Amino acid sequence: MESLLSIDAIRNVKRVHHLKIGDTLKDVCDLITKHSFQEVPIIDSRGHATATLDVFRLIRYLVRTADKENDMVPECCVRHRLNTIDREESIHNAAYFPVDRFVLDSEDKYIGLLTRADVIGGLIKELEVYNYIFDQIEPGIGILSKDEQLLYQNRKFEDTLQTDKKKTGTIPLKEISSVIPQSADVWGNVPVRYHYNKAGFKGILEYFPILIEKKYFGTLIILYGDQKTQQSDVVTSPHPAFREMKEWKEVREAFPNIVISDPKMEQVVRLALKAARITSNVLITGKTGVGKEIIAEIVHRMGSRADRPLIKVNCAAIPESLLESELFGYEKGAFTGAVEKGKIGLIEAADQGSLFLDEINSLPMNLQAKLLRFLQNQEFYKLGGTRPHKADVRIIVASNWEIKKLVDQGDFREDLYYRLCVIPIHIPELKKRPKDIIPLSMFFLQKYNELYNLDKQLNDAAYNQLLGYDWPGNVRELQHLIEQLVVLTDTDVIDSIHLLEDKKNDENAKQKIEINILRLIPLKEAHELLEQAIFKEAQKQFKSVRDISKKLEVHHSTVVRKINQLKKKQNNFQLMSKHM
Repeated sequence: MESLLSIDAIRNVKRVHHLKIGDTLKDVCDLITKHSFQEVPIIDSRGHATATLDVFRLIRYLVRTADKENDMVPECCVRHRLNTIDREESIHNAAYFPVDRFVLDSEDKYIGLLTRADVIGGLIKELEVYNYIFDQIEPGIGILSKDEQLLYQNRKFEDTLQTDKKKTGTIPLKEISSVIPQSADVWGNVPVRYHYNKAGFKGILEYFPILIEKKYFGTLIILYGDQKTQQSDVVTSPHPAFREMKEWKEVREAFPNIVISDPKMEQVVRLALKAARITSNVLITGKTGVGKEIIAEIVHRMGSRADRPLIKVNCAAIPESLLESELFGYEKGAFTGAVEKGKIGLIEAADQGSLFLDEINSLPMNLQAKLLRFLQNQEFYKLGGTRPHKADVRIIVASNWEIKKLVDQGDFREDLYYRLCVIPIHIPELKKRPKDIIPLSMFFLQKYNELYNLDKQLNDAAYNQLLGYDWPGNVRELQHLIEQLVVLTDTDVIDSIHLLEDKKNDENAKQKIEINILRLIPLKEAHELLEQAIFKEAQKQFKSVRDISKKLEVHHSTVVRKINQLKKKQNNFQLMSKHM
């Protein structure tokens, strides 16, 4: 709110006492004795303040020297840095300055000195102006503190409730609750308006939370009389900031185990809350272990479908041969071994609710096409069926890969990507939100202490180690590490985390790959040979395509394509060898 008063408006007497260039020590002493200044401005012939005389420095100088009252002011007592303020500056802004200020006009000419007492007097005067204005308006206005004390009331509020304005600041809510309901009835973080007819008061009460830097300070109460009673019904009309506070409170209540301290993660939750208000598809991305599932739960449970099911599916955990029947279900006799009556799929089970597809990047191409058809008209066919089925399902998907890169590689349908990515939510890695590390560590420490009936503690050295680690496994790795420490550490105070050092050594060892170069060849050929060698070694170490894709961090369809190319080259080589 803009200040009503400027500095110029509060200065009834302009203080123009100052020194001129050329004044003697006698002139200085006379001025100080008369006006008790700590600093005295030195003004040039044009009226501009060029420096200030520091009185304390002058006193020290006079103590050390003989009486030389006719001497000029010594340079050692002069400061050339001035604390100034414009006469048109608001009194609110002036209140933030910690020291007295010299007031200048629009031409930078010296007018006088603004003291802290002047500022306080100006603020009091401005408050009196506001009080007068609020006393003239029709609605009754009151302010309750967060501990439910009446801090302020205007004349209409006082007349309506018959309270004593002189006791404002000491009146508890219970003394006026005949008209103002107790906090359990209406208090909250969202503005409320409703009709009231009690204790001789008939009209409308409005409540507005007072937020200062998003923290609850108190409640503004507005009382309207009969003339407004017919104008509106009982409504709630939340301001976006109040609605966000209410939603955050609900998140804390619905997810008591959620730990969010870093601003980056707070922004993620805010975006999830926005997504919860609508029913568009959501794509959640982030590395393994960052908390994608909890964000999916927030999107579902804070939305209009909260009382309906949230079905969770990990696309990478179900064999490709079974995934279609699990998602879409199957009809009677669809295949050998099928349940006689058929089976509903997870999409049908999520009707009116939400379906969370984790690791959507592992969804095979044929099922991507079928999912796309469902997203287009909310209609699907069961395996072995010829009759379409309808389902109203909100789709929330998650991936530990950048889906756009998979699209560019040809491993994910572009049309499906755009259907899913209506609301993208990216969760940063734990190392990129360091303010979450300590709170999460403390939360997991308490959790496992209670679980195992122990009382282990981490000291500052251990916490510093946690902050210095990269956390490739993110929150899940941190959770497992804290559990290990609680279970395996012999002492009650954990001052060194050797497990982290072991992890760092393992990571360093993994990064050391020895390559022997016998001769130089074209880079493209070298790349192909290295790729072939990697896939050959991967086939020796792992039995399944999915295991290889996880280890090499590529899509499983890429693994299949590369292995087929490798087999084709080997067959061609064998065929050429036979004809040689």
